[in-house]
Formats: sequence, structure tokens, C-alpha cells
Amino acid sequence: MERQGLLILVQGLAGSGKSYLIELLQYDFLIEENFALDESRNIASLVDNLRCGRRCIVSERKYRSNVERDTFLSRVRAGLGGHQVTVRFICFDNNKCLANHNCKVRTNKPDDPGGEGHVRQNDDDTKDYEIPSDAIVVRIHRLPG
Repeated sequence: MERQGLLILVQGLAGSGKSYLIELLQYDFLIEENFALDESRNIASLVDNLRCGRRCIVSERKYRSNVERDTFLSRVRAGLGGHQVTVRFICFDNNKCLANHNCKVRTNKPDDPGGEGHVRQNDDDTKDYEIPSDAIVVRIHRLPG
């Protein structure tokens, strides 16, 4: 019997803990951010991995709204051509205050010292960040500092 693929879509504001959570999950294929920069190629790679029954994780801020997420999933399903996969959503709270705090104090993003770039990003992203009704919702852990 062929193993069914699993697609986990991890969503959240900058500083919510997506990268940390992904480190804890088991996966065969991962694209964390920048998926949309070469979306067609990345969807093709994702579909190939899902067809092989692999556990795949995508974390891409573009898919934070229902419209963008549904468009992405439609393209994936079209590429699968009827091949069955399981889709799960893991979404962090839409808590801009906590996420922005974490952006300002975290030390793992040297390209954004003080987190100001990610704070500005969160100001925009929080407005259209929609959590699917069937998502596993994760609370944002406040970093010390």
C-alpha cells in the first residue's frame, strides 16, 4: 500500500516561533519562507514529494490569508491530479504585541537587529492573517528580555 503524503502549513507572524516549532517537527521536505519567490518550481517539488508519501512543511507568509492559502492549495491539488494527501494547519496566535516583543529581543535574526523590519512587517501581516477553523492554534511564547 502506498504511503499518503502529509502537507503541514505553518503560519504565524514574525517572532511567533515558527522556526523553533519546525525544528521540533519531523519532515522529509521543507521550505521555510521565500516559497513564493519561485512558487511554480516550489509547488512542483512539493507535489513530487507529496506523491512519494513524504511529510512536507511549508511556512510562507504570503499564505496567511484565506484567499492566498486557498489559491496555493488549489494549485497543489491540481498538481497532485487526484492523488490523496492529508493537509494540516499549524497556526500561531495573531498576537502582534507578543510577536513584536519577540522580534525585538531575539538573537537569531542578525539581518534584522532590534527586529524593526519584522515589527513593520507584522503591522501589515496582522491585518489579513486568518486562521483556518480546523487549524491547530499555538500560543506565542514570550521570550525573556
